[in-house]
Amino acid sequence: MSSTFKDQALTFYNQDLQLQSKIFGIFVTTASITYTAINAGATQTQTISLKGVRAVSGAGTPPAIEPGDVVIANPTSTLGAGVAQAGAYISAANTLTVALAAATTTTPGAITFQITIIKMGQNDGINS
Repeated sequence: MSSTFKDQALTFYNQDLQLQSKIFGIFVTTASITYTAINAGATQTQTISLKGVRAVSGAGTPPAIEPGDVVIANPTSTLGAGVAQAGAYISAANTLTVALAAATTTTPGAITFQITIIKMGQNDGINS
């Protein structure tokens, strides 16, 4: 005997319960990013190609918006003394940017990140 099951859609509402958004998928990958020398008190951003990620686009009022994707980048090892991650975001289509800040002058070199990608979509009758 076989059966076909369909998972319930992951649908979430904004704070006013007027606009729905959907999670189309959650993906995990790893990427290595190489940083050059960072001066004390400075921040350095590096970008890598991450095929398929979408930046926020379509400014306007609901439902005429496109939320883009969400990324979480976690280093797989220590960043080194005086180094902290200062953010990760999708800066353009297919492009991930990860920033590091340094309390002292340092050269972090290549750092491997585990990247979680949450693919978002709007239930506006067009993109759902």
